[in-house]
Amino acid sequence: MMKKSGKMPDDEYQFDDMDHGSFSKEEITIRSIILNHLKKICLLSCDEFVGGYNNTVTEWHGSLRYVKKVYVPDARAKYCQAVDTLYDLLLPFLDKEFLKDYDSVKPMKESTPDERQKKSRALFQILSKLLHRRNYVGE
Repeated sequence: MMKKSGKMPDDEYQFDDMDHGSFSKEEITIRSIILNHLKKICLLSCDEFVGGYNNTVTEWHGSLRYVKKVYVPDARAKYCQAVDTLYDLLLPFLDKEFLKDYDSVKPMKESTPDERQKKSRALFQILSKLLHRRNYVGE
């Protein structure tokens, strides 16, 4: 989300990062975007990979009982989407070694959510190797 800050000149904008506060446009680099996205993937991978389901939640509003169904998203799909986005971000930086490794991942099946998640994990592992070769994770 982008908003105009009252303290900044007319040509300055502030970008809101809903998870980590705000940062100015000068702080936004492709490296910072990739590292923030990598952090998000790591957080997603710490959760159990369960399929999406409906959950019934009961809330009390005074003496009234309110029952609603809440959909809990598929954690595997969220992880796969995050890895796909990292791949898209790194597309301009792919090298021959990545393409060689990717040839073994490309033919993997994706007919079930578990197979898709397994393929995304393999893709994430070779993307991690690419980040190491390009020294993204080093200081």
